[in-house]
Amino acid sequence: MCVNFRPNAHIQCDDERADPPNIKENANFCEFFKPASAAYDGASDTSSSARSKLDALFDDGAGDSGTETDAKTKLDDLFDD
Repeated sequence: MCVNFRPNAHIQCDDERADPPNIKENANFCEFFKPASAAYDGASDTSSSARSKLDALFDDGAGDSGTETDAKTKLDDLFDD
């Protein structure tokens, strides 16, 4: 994110020198871009949340009895002729 970016404003760039893009899909460069120091929040660790969601997605009700070998076997079974 840019320090000049205002998501709720009509013209989202707060820098008075910047012209609003005519076609936003094509606007991929701004000479007034300055990265905001608070744009990245490293304190929020989403990897454990993502891991639990992934485990829940592939959980077949077997609990902890499944192993990596079982998962590999199931994957190989999908592609067997």
